[in-house]
Amino acid sequence: MGQPLPAVTLPKRVTDREVYLAVAAASGPETDVLAGIVRHVLLLRPNLAAARLRELSTTVATAIAQHRPDPARDLSPDDAFRMSRILVAVVPHLTTTPLREAATGYTREFLRSFRQGAGQRRQVQPLDLQFDRVPNVRRLCRQIWAGLYDTAVARPAVAAGIDTGPLGAALGIGTGDAAAVAVTKVDLPVLRTLVEQHIQPNGALSMPAGGVQSTLGAISGSVSGVRDQYTTTLIEINVSIGKAEDKKTPENLSALDKAIKKAEELDKQLKDAADGSKEALGVLAAVADLVDAEFGNDIREFATISVGMLTAAQKAARASAQVGKFIQGIASASSCELFLGGGIGFAFVMTALMIQATGLFGGRSKPIEQVILEELRKLAELVAELRDEMRVRFDRIDARLDRMYSGLLARLAEIDFNLGQVEGNVEELQASLYQLHTELTRLTADFQAQLDAAHRRDLVEGINGFLNFQERTGQPIDNETFLEAENLFFTWGNDHARDPLQAGPEERPFTDDDLLTELTRFSTATNINYLRLAPAERFGLAPLASGRLANPLDWIVAAEAYAQLSEESPALAAPISDNRVAALIEIGAALGTALSRIADPQLFDTLHDHYRTRYDDLRRAISDAEAQFRIAPRHQLHNITLFGGAEQGPPDEHFFNSDRETWVELGRCGGGRFDDKVAKLSTAAITDLNLTPLRPYLIADNLSNSSLPGVASGLRKLSACIAASWRLISSEEPGLGNIVRLTYELSMHVNINYGTEVVYRYTADTRERFIASVPKSELGSFDPTTGPRGKNPYPLLVGDKKLWSKLTTFPRRQAIVNPALRAATVTTVAAKLRLAQRAFYNQVAERLGQAGDPIGRFGRRLTGAKLLWQQLVVAGFPLSVQANEILRGLVLGGNALLAGSDAEAEDALLDDVRDLYAFFGTRREDPPAANISAELRTLALGRATQLKTLLDGIVAAGNPPEPPQVFAPTLLRLSLL
Repeated sequence: MGQPLPAVTLPKRVTDREVYLAVAAASGPETDVLAGIVRHVLLLRPNLAAARLRELSTTVATAIAQHRPDPARDLSPDDAFRMSRILVAVVPHLTTTPLREAATGYTREFLRSFRQGAGQRRQVQPLDLQFDRVPNVRRLCRQIWAGLYDTAVARPAVAAGIDTGPLGAALGIGTGDAAAVAVTKVDLPVLRTLVEQHIQPNGALSMPAGGVQSTLGAISGSVSGVRDQYTTTLIEINVSIGKAEDKKTPENLSALDKAIKKAEELDKQLKDAADGSKEALGVLAAVADLVDAEFGNDIREFATISVGMLTAAQKAARASAQVGKFIQGIASASSCELFLGGGIGFAFVMTALMIQATGLFGGRSKPIEQVILEELRKLAELVAELRDEMRVRFDRIDARLDRMYSGLLARLAEIDFNLGQVEGNVEELQASLYQLHTELTRLTADFQAQLDAAHRRDLVEGINGFLNFQERTGQPIDNETFLEAENLFFTWGNDHARDPLQAGPEERPFTDDDLLTELTRFSTATNINYLRLAPAERFGLAPLASGRLANPLDWIVAAEAYAQLSEESPALAAPISDNRVAALIEIGAALGTALSRIADPQLFDTLHDHYRTRYDDLRRAISDAEAQFRIAPRHQLHNITLFGGAEQGPPDEHFFNSDRETWVELGRCGGGRFDDKVAKLSTAAITDLNLTPLRPYLIADNLSNSSLPGVASGLRKLSACIAASWRLISSEEPGLGNIVRLTYELSMHVNINYGTEVVYRYTADTRERFIASVPKSELGSFDPTTGPRGKNPYPLLVGDKKLWSKLTTFPRRQAIVNPALRAATVTTVAAKLRLAQRAFYNQVAERLGQAGDPIGRFGRRLTGAKLLWQQLVVAGFPLSVQANEILRGLVLGGNALLAGSDAEAEDALLDDVRDLYAFFGTRREDPPAANISAELRTLALGRATQLKTLLDGIVAAGNPPEPPQVFAPTLLRLSLL
């Protein structure tokens, strides 16, 4: 798509300027902030002498060095957000003229760049929801550096002040350096190569026909090559992490160690390989601008996207190595910065870059150049590939990550990379991508829903009607309308944001039975005062604040609207009492201070103990349910344990001790009577029957009547009967023809049958004798019981002899008859007990969903304990939850604290007791041999302890409180009014 650009030459003046801007673009957020303030100093004082400019620049640089957030502890997801935090920390210390005015002007310009081009409602959102506006911030940085450079070229005093001051020192080049000289002073190899290959003796930079496209292809190919290597490493190390997390076997840990070392070695080789690529593409874009401005702009946007993807893959691979070290026990999870750019940061960047990429397809006058389109297609394929490889890790961090990624892929499917167009509206596509990402910012995730609420209608109408008034109407806002708007926004920030409708009712219950209901009744932002009071009302600790707090979102929106209104009409705002702004600042500062008190090890200890107690309560309720399950008549377990196997001690009730007549009195085996009067004999005399070998049969006999699904089928009933037989004692030939004299003694047997098979025999050997003379020819076939010369033994058991009643006087023996059948029965009974286990697990899962059931009630209490901890962590550690994937996983992901059941809609994550019991009750594989109760307790309390330890570590690390940083940009904006 598109013809090769003709030969083109960038004049020396422009070449030098573009190389200077390229070097400046790589300088870092601290230098960008310094440049911004210095630029505004020059706008206020254009005729400053070099010495004075250098002095003021040094003052600002010193303040930045002294007050900036520690880079090693800063959790900013992007340099643009770090710049905002630098300004928050530094601007209050710039109090002298003209630095105060310059810092104010630059801060407003900087914050405005986050909102430039956004709809009005978007403009008053919290800064962390403006992630998709970061390209605007980068454009502002370029404009500022361009302004500085152009001023320096025009005025030697400015050039001297910049070049000999901290800006010159930070860049390593001067405003007067030629491009060929500048690239030798900095470590940007790709930029240096571009310049050295195409610079002319006169300092101009020339490209032959088609040279722009070929150079673009070469640089983008180099970037994608490095990116692909990092991506491969990322995939490999995540596979190793997944295996090691599932099973910490020596083999898996060894494989993980190898993957980490391989990743670190690759990083050493590649970390500088693409340095200067983005900057080189910026210079190339300037060349393209001379003949095709749209192509030049495409190159700049593409440079950000392509190099951004490389950086994201690089950071993700490094963060994955740190996650691996954490699993190995080498790295501490409290070092949040170790995980920046990991699973959460990677998803953050992917969404932002894809929003920027889709922007290339809108409002075009001609098709996108093929080389860019092809690279965009590869990037989309890479996004899809990484989603498949990182799905498990995303689920462990936060299920919303995978849902967001799925939505991202669905939106990318709307792009036709062959035709270079979007199937639908580009703005709608970008809006949907933006909405996907806002779900990850947990504290502010429901922002749009809150603004859409009916009771905020007047606030929304005020935002739409009063802000950007002149731009919208073509005339300035009048004083009366301004005062109406000022009062509306002030009232919302000062009063409504703290009222019961916006910040939750005051009188609310805090019992364990109420926690779940109350914590899910409103959003976290609206629940702010419930969280404020929870430590005191539930645990007897100090509240987070003594007075009511404002809904954080309502306060931010109202305060941002108030600041924007005042900035747009400073003359009308001037007479307004300073007390109004001070009141808004006090409310916002109170929010940050109160939520910072969540970072309290004593509170963590209390939450941990509370969660453990609630878990043990639920475990006892489940244990009680198991006891009832074991004795339920329809189950026919008769109090055997579900996990004892087929050889466990006999059931409380079984074939031999029940009231069933099948054992109390026994008839003859095969039927018939013992004599004319007696049909059955009592078993009362059998007191020494050994039940141990019969245990599997006792259980099987009971379970054959069970109503549990699938348990009764295939099992048989026990039965018993009495048999009598003659046992041969001796055989002799008296010498009278062919006669043999056989001597027998009577044995009495109790045959125990499983189904139709005799499985056990109890025998008493009497001394009652019978002698038969048998022809030798009949010796092998003679039956002493039924033969013509035989004798019926059964009457001897009763009648005059009454041998049965004398059973205990005879030698007795007992034994298994059919070992193979017993072994098969053991296997079958074990399988049936596993079915019973499944039935019990499913019953527990079902009861956990029933609020009125004791198990359901204790499950709700556990879920409430989890949600309380979860919401306090989200409110007290908003930056760590965004940056530290270990912490996020413990709070929001698949490795989170176990709830009783899902508090929100049912999901597929095994992050609650109900889901785990249902999983083991329904999965294809057999349940574990042991009761899962003990293992689940170890899992649940292990996660709780890990969360507490991690939070303790974050606090002990001495990182600055996180909640104030959420409100700081708005507070700074207010303080500058």
